[in-house]
Amino acid sequence: MKWVKYKRGLIYFNRIYYMIKANQELSQKLFDVPFGGHLYYTNRNACEWYLEKKWLFGLGNRIIANLISNNKDGKKYRNNFKKYYQLADEFNQKIRNLDLHTKSSQQLVKLINSWFEIAYLFNGFTNSPIDALDECLFVQIRKELKKNIKNPNEYDRLFTIFNTPSTSTFIQKREFEILKLSKIIKEKNLKISDKYVQDNISKIAKRYWWTTLGWICDEELTENRIKQEIKNYLRENNIAKKYSESKNYSTKIEKTKIDEVKRLKPQQRFIDLLRTFEEVVVLHDQRKETQIKLVNIQNILYKEILKRNSRLSFYQINWLTVPEIIDYFQNNRDYRQLIKQREQHTLCYGAPKRYFLLKGEKAWKKRCQLVGREFSQKNSKIRGLSASKGKVIAVVFVTNDPNEAISGIKMGQILVTSQTTPDFVPAMKKAAAIVTDEGGATCHAAIISRELGIPCIVGTHIATEVLNTGDKIEVDADNGIVRKL
Repeated sequence: MKWVKYKRGLIYFNRIYYMIKANQELSQKLFDVPFGGHLYYTNRNACEWYLEKKWLFGLGNRIIANLISNNKDGKKYRNNFKKYYQLADEFNQKIRNLDLHTKSSQQLVKLINSWFEIAYLFNGFTNSPIDALDECLFVQIRKELKKNIKNPNEYDRLFTIFNTPSTSTFIQKREFEILKLSKIIKEKNLKISDKYVQDNISKIAKRYWWTTLGWICDEELTENRIKQEIKNYLRENNIAKKYSESKNYSTKIEKTKIDEVKRLKPQQRFIDLLRTFEEVVVLHDQRKETQIKLVNIQNILYKEILKRNSRLSFYQINWLTVPEIIDYFQNNRDYRQLIKQREQHTLCYGAPKRYFLLKGEKAWKKRCQLVGREFSQKNSKIRGLSASKGKVIAVVFVTNDPNEAISGIKMGQILVTSQTTPDFVPAMKKAAAIVTDEGGATCHAAIISRELGIPCIVGTHIATEVLNTGDKIEVDADNGIVRKL
């Protein structure tokens, strides 16, 4: 069986295990695509998951075809995505407005089960399907572009243009609002303590409170953090220029795409793929927003449990399944030995008509049997997708942990990781370039690197396996190549 691999730093077992069962149950039911295989392995330091390649691409190609044709299934996909997105958002607001301290144990368990039902449906409908769309759109746009260009030397330039989304992401929207407020402060000679400024800072914090959260990070966007970003902007001399560039960014990208399409006169298939790409950028962003908010609610509910039964720590409770957590809460069952085994090695595996969950050495042996041992390759040249152009020669810092990235990376080093998330941003601002195993043109690393104006190559698949901290490399993001020197 061939796999598509995804790798991260520590993500709690409790965050992901149920997604395999959701994919297994919903793939055929929602998408009419027979389920292939999904494997998730984790320990106390890192996690990885594998999606069976044939199933993943079959799923992605089916959804793309439905979206382009806008047939019954395409309309159903859009409507269901909107429904689950709104359902999760409404539940999030409900929980954040509740005083959980006043709820009975039975009511708290009911809320946890409601959370699980929503998370199960949303992630079953969006998690692997959006990954499938990312993978398949990358392949299809590349294939169709090659068909539609006459001069092969134009390929790299055009591929970068057409894979740069004109749609603003939630991170871009947040940064634009902070930049806009900074510009007003400077032009009108205001103080951060002025009421007008304070009111606007509060609005930004309220609107984007969730944008600094992650699978592990639970620190919401604070007014103090916004104030610090404003102070950083005020130290610069080019706020007006930055504001203008940020304001016109989407329009400029869209115009460039339109001009190139007019010049190329490509087949309709290529134009349809570009439209679908822009739609998927929005879906990708909404998935990330909802997943982060669902994890935040999960944290709130679990912390309330631990206030009432403190035998386990927050770290420990996240190595249990939802039914086990409820059992611990209601019956005070001792799961500490099970938790020790799971944090050593845990494997969840789903295939057609098969599902199992293993712990300890059995989990590690089964993982090696299914996907092989650690990847090892002596490549001196690594290829990926150019997400932000430029060339840099510098020393590498390799990590999948955002906290390690923030504390460990030195200014001017190249950040190499499986994939970035919002909690990587402070480290990304120190980096001279970014290289990731995963991702396409819509991924977080691609978007942030363009904003920072640094070279970025994504989707290498092997960078974190081949490169080590301290290696000297060249990132040639003009051509999507990383070279070990």
